[in-house]
Amino acid sequence: MYWIDEAEHIVAVGCSFNSADEHFNDILRNRNGKRIDIVSPGATSEYSLHHMEKIFGTAANQYSVYRIQGRTCKQAKKIRLVSAKADQIDIGLLLDNA
Repeated sequence: MYWIDEAEHIVAVGCSFNSADEHFNDILRNRNGKRIDIVSPGATSEYSLHHMEKIFGTAANQYSVYRIQGRTCKQAKKIRLVSAKADQIDIGLLLDNA
């Protein structure tokens, strides 16, 4: 996991973070202090927020809502949820707007 330990900013695209992804969820869960962007069409849904609470311990009501690149986004601490498909967002700009 050297690559993830060295990263300052992690971007996960298209992940659902359900129980089948628990190994990946655990990898992210243990990366305190890292900026993490999650890009997925349902990233800002109540379903996703419920999973984010389980993974990162951040309650749904702690997220601020705003728009980035014309897409709905929710952010709490260093976790940013972007409601978009991979081809609807410029990852480079996403990293620049960290």
